Amino acid sequence: MPGTCWAEPGFASNSGRQVPDSGARHLLGRARFASNAGRQVPDSGARQSDSSRPTTAWQRMATTRQQGDSGFPGVATFPQTVEALLATAPPLGSGWLLSRTAPPLGSGWLLSRTAPPLGSGWLRLGQIGRIADARMVVVTRSCVSLPPPFKPMLSPSITACLFRFLLLCVCWLSVYLSPEVLAQDPLAPKDKRIVFLGDSITHAGGYIAILEAAMRVEYPDRVVPEFINLGLPSETVSGLSEPGHANGSFPRPNLHERLGRILRETKPNHVIACYGMNCGMYYPLSDDRFEKFQSGIELLHQQVVDSGAKIIHLTPAYFDALPIRDRLLPDGLDEYRQPYAKYDDVLEAYSQWLLKQRDRGWTVLDVHGAMKNAVAKARQADPNFTLAADGVHPNAAGQAIVAGPLATHWGLTLTSSGLPNHPRASELVELIASEQNKRKLAWLSITKHVRPGIPAGMSLEQVAKENQLAEEKIKAILMP
Repeated sequence: MPGTCWAEPGFASNSGRQVPDSGARHLLGRARFASNAGRQVPDSGARQSDSSRPTTAWQRMATTRQQGDSGFPGVATFPQTVEALLATAPPLGSGWLLSRTAPPLGSGWLLSRTAPPLGSGWLRLGQIGRIADARMVVVTRSCVSLPPPFKPMLSPSITACLFRFLLLCVCWLSVYLSPEVLAQDPLAPKDKRIVFLGDSITHAGGYIAILEAAMRVEYPDRVVPEFINLGLPSETVSGLSEPGHANGSFPRPNLHERLGRILRETKPNHVIACYGMNCGMYYPLSDDRFEKFQSGIELLHQQVVDSGAKIIHLTPAYFDALPIRDRLLPDGLDEYRQPYAKYDDVLEAYSQWLLKQRDRGWTVLDVHGAMKNAVAKARQADPNFTLAADGVHPNAAGQAIVAGPLATHWGLTLTSSGLPNHPRASELVELIASEQNKRKLAWLSITKHVRPGIPAGMSLEQVAKENQLAEEKIKAILMP
């Protein structure tokens, strides 16, 4: 789409700022980077024009804004004469790399001149990469090279040095502003309590024990937040339950029946929520079930935010059809007493919808993609590899993969086996899992869940007393 670059609303004071190029200039719809908000970024020494000359093509471009077809609001549309404004400045330079930065470097645009082989001709690639809440767009130089309207002020050698410097900056940023780095959001020391919500995958607790162990390894001399596992087997956020669930003995629990009590009693700083596996009832995708999942997630998100806590959503775990392929059902049935053969397609749709909520400022981490990719990679060597023997519930290796996106988000280190980076990691995780399990049953009783079959928990005072010995062992491992 000729003559298009991205702009975004919310930086009105910087709108329409101009960035000079090598004898030509490029209009940047938003020009702000960290503390340098609003400054003009010189490239190869082009002279800045007098902004009081509204009759220039640049001024006309600055005022030409319309809604684009890309899904990004506030696209700045250029007339065809803009093709003259990106004349190549040898020996580098044939295009622009325009990337939206995210904290801690600040909100704004970074503009750098890139080298071949970006090619000739205007090219809008759209969103080619995601850096936390960032967008990266590449726009290449025009295939039409008209004479630049201004002569460069700097010599070619100085121009080349500037281009090389900017290119090195881009290379540095490509490493240090990677999605993994920018996604990190370590918990603040003042954070006292983290509540985990979910179904039986969360209730099993493997990934929660790994995360607490990793945090205690990372901060051995610091009091880490209390990890409270309130996952409940069979639970949904959609409020749906298939006919014959649990052989007809009870319907699936609905999170919203207990969510208010959980938030009141636990008063968390953070809530981690992982739902979706049960919400589609193991049926094919349908608009009605999908809408109920979406509305349930929306309500969960709003209630947690209203309580004053932060919430992190995890996409649902991966459904593996391979180990249970003999008992799966095809599409087109009225009822599914056994899982639909392509149920992971449903979870993929749920996951993609959740990930799209990042555009609204939500924190969403992709557990589904991490598990799916791990299985696909492992099956290159072992075609029968699985992380869930029943297709649903991850084994220990699967739980470690579930922990991965959160560990990265919090800046915690896990080894290639998915355990904390400590020589006695397995022992440490086992001790912490034992502590968490007692705490889990106590809090499930306190918050009065309604699912049958969950053992009653002890009082919190009794749990603290029971966990004393395990806590002493943990401290001895961490600080021998």
